[in-house]
Amino acid sequence: IHGIDADDAVQRFAGNRDHFLRALGRFHAAFNGFAVVLEGHVRCGARESITQGLHGLTGTAAMLGARRLASMADDLGQPLRRDPCPPEMP
Repeated sequence: IHGIDADDAVQRFAGNRDHFLRALGRFHAAFNGFAVVLEGHVRCGARESITQGLHGLTGTAAMLGARRLASMADDLGQPLRRDPCPPEMP
């Protein structure tokens, strides 16, 4: 799968490729539509929900070998972790 280092990720699942693929499916189910949810949190100013959602995305994506996605989610969450009320947020 483009953007996923599956060989590296499978090692996190003790080499069990089937377990990795099931986790990847759960990831898809859990984060499908996440951008829309995140946008809603931004509109409402729900900073804690934004921070928690991005943290979950970062960790799960990293565990599954989606390093670029994990890095991007982490980059989005960093300003909120440094300052819970940055001026660029509504």
